Amino acid sequence: MSDEHFFKHPKLPFAECRYSTNSGRYYKPHMHKTFRLNCRIELAKKLLQKGFGLSQVALECGFFDQSHFHRHFKAITTVTPKEYQVNFIQ
Repeated sequence: MSDEHFFKHPKLPFAECRYSTNSGRYYKPHMHKTFRLNCRIELAKKLLQKGFGLSQVALECGFFDQSHFHRHFKAITTVTPKEYQVNFIQ
């Protein structure tokens, strides 16, 4: 997937994630919210691996700002976005 693909179709990765793992079961609203957050974090990981800046990744993945992104990223991955990006490059 090219970089411009992410920016032209920002919701496409969510759709791919949702339909590739959906088993047809009913999900409660809080489970759906957590699932969508995990999809957004997975997209953020891909963009961080490509070397995009933290604020750009935060906005492209649908977070309000870099602080909002940082808080959710760390809660799910246990590392900060910058730590993830530095460790991935090494």
